[in-house]
Amino acid sequence: MNPRLDRARIALLALLAAVLGVGLWTYRGVGESLRETRSASLKSLLDTQVEAIERWIAEGRHEAGQLAADPQLRTAIASLAAGASGRGEAERIIARLIETAGAIGMTSARVLDARGALLASSDVPEIGQGVPQEFLARLAPAFAGRPIFVPPRHGGAQPKRTWIVAPVREAGGRIVALIALGSA
Repeated sequence: MNPRLDRARIALLALLAAVLGVGLWTYRGVGESLRETRSASLKSLLDTQVEAIERWIAEGRHEAGQLAADPQLRTAIASLAAGASGRGEAERIIARLIETAGAIGMTSARVLDARGALLASSDVPEIGQGVPQEFLARLAPAFAGRPIFVPPRHGGAQPKRTWIVAPVREAGGRIVALIALGSA
């Protein structure tokens, strides 16, 4: 055996092992860098989406609050809650709510009295019925006087909708009804 050739082979194997080690180190470094870049990109995208949803909710609350404070709607809804208006007035109220709130993506509307009975609804068969107790409990902050966002609930046979709900006050300031603007 030739000792020079053996040393050359050992040196070549050491060089090959070093190149392989550097290659693996680079591969792992690039992989980690890509994961970090992807993570930062997804976090940025998520933050943007959350901000957009928060703006949409704030806009919906503002719109619902404005509609609830509109003098004509407030009077019509108070009359409906007192039982002084009929189905025609209920349909006009719902049409106005959907027309106005449609600009922010709302596709359905409801007017509930202080006990949770539906006085007017874009889902006509539901008029006169009460809302489920679970949903009514989620409306407590609106009955306390502030516009709220109600996220969709999973499960059940009801369509999944988000709701923006605002209290409607009579001239004296007492809450007589709620308007609920829904989006599927």
